[in-house]
Amino acid sequence: TVENVTYVGNITHFVIVVTNTGDCNLTGVYVVDDDYNHTGLQYVGYENSTEHKWNYTDGKWFYDGILEPGKSANFTVNFTVIGTGVLVNNVTAGSNESNETNGTNNTTAYAPNMTVQKITVENVTYVGNITHFVIVVTNTGDCNLTGVYVVDDDYNHTGLQYVGYENSTEHKWNYTDGKWFYDGILEPGKSANFTVNFTVIGTGVLVNNVTAGSNESNETNGTNNTTAYAPNMTVQKISVDKVVFVGNNTSFIIVVTNTGDCNLTGVYVVDDDYNRTGLQYVGYENSTDYKWNYTGGKWFYDGVLEPGDSANFTVNFTVIGTGVLVNNVTAGSNESNETNGTNNTTAYAPNMTVQKVTLDKEVYVGNTARFTIVVENTGDCVLDKVYVVDTDYDHSGLAYRKYENGSRNWNYDGNGNWTLIGALAVGEKANFTVWFEVLTNGTFVNNVSAGSNLTNETNGTNNTTGIPICDLGIVKIVNATNCNIGDLVEWNITIMNHGPSAASNVIVKDVLPNGLELVDYKVDVGIFTKGINEWSVGTLEKGTPVSLILVTKVLIDGTFVNIATVNTTTPESDYTNNEANNTTVADPICDLVISKIVNASKVYKGDLVKWTIKVTNNGPSTALNVKVRDVLPDGLKFVSYKASQGKYQNGVWTIGKLTKSSSATLTLITKTTKVGNITNFASASTDTPESNYSNNEANNTTEVINEPLPPSCDLVIYKSADKTKYHVNEVMHWIIKVVNNGPDGAKGVYVKDALPVSTKFIKYSASKGSFDAAKGVWKIGDLDYGEEVTLIITCRVLSTGSITNEAVVNSSTVDTNVSNNYDNATIIVKADNPPVPNPIEPKTNGIDLSLKTGNPLLLVLLAFLSIFTVIGIKYREE
Repeated sequence: TVENVTYVGNITHFVIVVTNTGDCNLTGVYVVDDDYNHTGLQYVGYENSTEHKWNYTDGKWFYDGILEPGKSANFTVNFTVIGTGVLVNNVTAGSNESNETNGTNNTTAYAPNMTVQKITVENVTYVGNITHFVIVVTNTGDCNLTGVYVVDDDYNHTGLQYVGYENSTEHKWNYTDGKWFYDGILEPGKSANFTVNFTVIGTGVLVNNVTAGSNESNETNGTNNTTAYAPNMTVQKISVDKVVFVGNNTSFIIVVTNTGDCNLTGVYVVDDDYNRTGLQYVGYENSTDYKWNYTGGKWFYDGVLEPGDSANFTVNFTVIGTGVLVNNVTAGSNESNETNGTNNTTAYAPNMTVQKVTLDKEVYVGNTARFTIVVENTGDCVLDKVYVVDTDYDHSGLAYRKYENGSRNWNYDGNGNWTLIGALAVGEKANFTVWFEVLTNGTFVNNVSAGSNLTNETNGTNNTTGIPICDLGIVKIVNATNCNIGDLVEWNITIMNHGPSAASNVIVKDVLPNGLELVDYKVDVGIFTKGINEWSVGTLEKGTPVSLILVTKVLIDGTFVNIATVNTTTPESDYTNNEANNTTVADPICDLVISKIVNASKVYKGDLVKWTIKVTNNGPSTALNVKVRDVLPDGLKFVSYKASQGKYQNGVWTIGKLTKSSSATLTLITKTTKVGNITNFASASTDTPESNYSNNEANNTTEVINEPLPPSCDLVIYKSADKTKYHVNEVMHWIIKVVNNGPDGAKGVYVKDALPVSTKFIKYSASKGSFDAAKGVWKIGDLDYGEEVTLIITCRVLSTGSITNEAVVNSSTVDTNVSNNYDNATIIVKADNPPVPNPIEPKTNGIDLSLKTGNPLLLVLLAFLSIFTVIGIKYREE
């Protein structure tokens, strides 16, 4: 038996081993195992061992091989456990050579089982409350249970929210991630429990499932439920009077409604907040259907309020304050939390004033006096049916003549009664003007009354006393409506008081616009202050004109609007004539100045000539569309140009805009094409008017002459050695002399002298210039007429024989006789080298440096020199 203990439903295994205990081989070995049907076992199958092969047919296994003495062969039979208790399994084995033999073994089978219960502690609960479930696990099987666990994670779908758990007194459970583990062994017939706590977050029947299991048993389920309600209520406070006035009574209807899903008992209302809101409690009234009892600011509902039902009563207050009177109310019950309700009423304190303003403080008999009547809503609510009564004038020497509407329209009944059309808003004023004829002299007092639908009458009064009033007028004249920059412009400012009273503290201000500079001023009366440009006139009597003259200088071009204003501390009847202005237009003006410079006053035909044209704007305004006309005269051919600004094309230099004090420059390169005096003219123009046109033209002249014959010279070269015979390794000297026989100086004179390979260069000495032995060139430079120069080259003789050294002279100046530009010298070298003292540097004095004649190389030389001859070189320096 592989498992000594097993459980119903599990697979159990028996290993069957056949052993040859005899002294000969066994063949046809077989095993029979068919007794299990009576023992609570159900055959499933078999498994061969690694070494042996058995075949199965109808409850019998055959060994495929020969079983030698002392050897064993085995296989495993598998059964499903379908019964409990000690399960005995018998087996029979045999072979061709032996009788059958029996074997037996057993296993003990158990049937573990368990139940789980979920017991609801509260059958009815409410949303927001804590509810409890007791979970009981019982071992209902026939063996101990280990690893007992409980899973309870279904609550999230049931309106429950997990809070925690509590162990019972006898049992210990541990919790991890929604799973509880029992710390112990649960024996058959024993139980273990714990309590799980949830917050109710949903309503209705809340079903909660639980699952339990163990190492030995399958999972089992348990469930229970609780019914959750969501009691709720609302309270409303409805204002019966949205608008009231101080001193009036106002009422609020309080309505309590059951908005939950269960009956409400002990319903109450608290309304004690009014003492802080401008309301004073008077009493309450029950509605027809409901009964409320009042005790100390609290009302109690006499009954059960079912879901969806409402109950109400009315509370009365006296208004003792103004503004928005907010009144709060609180309601609750045994089943629900308190809830608040609020409403308000607006209390107003209406008020108004009336004023009578005298427009004409001083009048004469027969003239008209005016009074403006102004009604103002000074309360905090709209006033209707506003009226004015003005009937007192008959006793004051005034006779009514007419009225005129002001900011609002009024209706007049002809008997001194005016009614405002429409309502008067808070803070709003409404006025009209009444005209009276003055019948007698004296002080005329006029009374007026006003009222509305919400206010009592109020009075206003005024009179005519003699307050002065004037009318200042100002005029401004400019002496030139058009001017130029730099001009002087006069501005004549005249003021007059048209009365009827004198004007006090009269001030005139004239702030000049930008571009005008004050040069001088003149006043009839008063004081003028420069800098702030303020004219203090003082008191100006009726009908008296006075003037101020300002002299200004125009600094820039543009349109100048000069504004002057007059003011007085005396009230004026007309302020529209207190400002005057006039305009002058300063046209732009500039001054272009042009200059023209030529780089040479005398040139040769074919030479290049540079003309520099400069244009400057002396201002004061910017010059627009500036152009310079410079058409080249006959004898000049255009080569190129360079301009600091603009473009030169077809004889016109287009510059464009040239600001004040700025300049532009044009350089023209031309070539002379004929002999004679050539004058080049240039003229400048602009679209902007100029103050001086006399400097808009410029010219300059150059004289063109024919070029003279080029300079020429006659260079003569002499070549010799310090002696004619030498020995090998002896030091010798080649001597070259060059003379310029004129008639002009020679430029860039040089001598070509390639040393023979049979002589080795040691050093040289030159009276002028430098000698490059590697290249064989003596660079002399310029040689004046009659000038002579000498070069001595020191060498060592390397080999025997005849050695000839040739020299050629040339220059960049035309040589009129090239036949004497070549010479050579020949020396004879012997093999023996007798001792001689070191040679002394030869002296040119005494050496025959005369030109040798009859040289057979002369004709070759003449042909060679023709290559280096430069004829017709022209050189000009500016």
